[in-house]
Amino acid sequence: MDKLKAIFDLFRYGEQVTHADIWKAGTNASAIITGIILALLHLSAAFGHPVPMDLADIDKISAGIAAAVLFVMHNITNHNAGLLPAKPIVQADKTATSETRMQQDNQAIDNPQLRGG
Repeated sequence: MDKLKAIFDLFRYGEQVTHADIWKAGTNASAIITGIILALLHLSAAFGHPVPMDLADIDKISAGIAAAVLFVMHNITNHNAGLLPAKPIVQADKTATSETRMQQDNQAIDNPQLRGG
């Protein structure tokens, strides 16, 4: 149950997976592979070897899968994106959560005195 909770926590604002750069590289690779497979299916149909499925349906299925993968990967690899609200801030241990750090950064950007200028 804890693993399922951890997966849902990735969709919260201010959370992201570790090594997001590796996850983003995998996302790019999956998008490229999807495009290559789709192009090969269309090419085989053009040369007289049709797939036993309508090419329009293949286009719709591949676009849906690619959109779902890209949507999920964007949300779990970017701490500025999220479907769920951020976790509530618990001040028991005095450590700043990612949301409080972002709020402090935004305040520093908006207030020149906090920037030191």
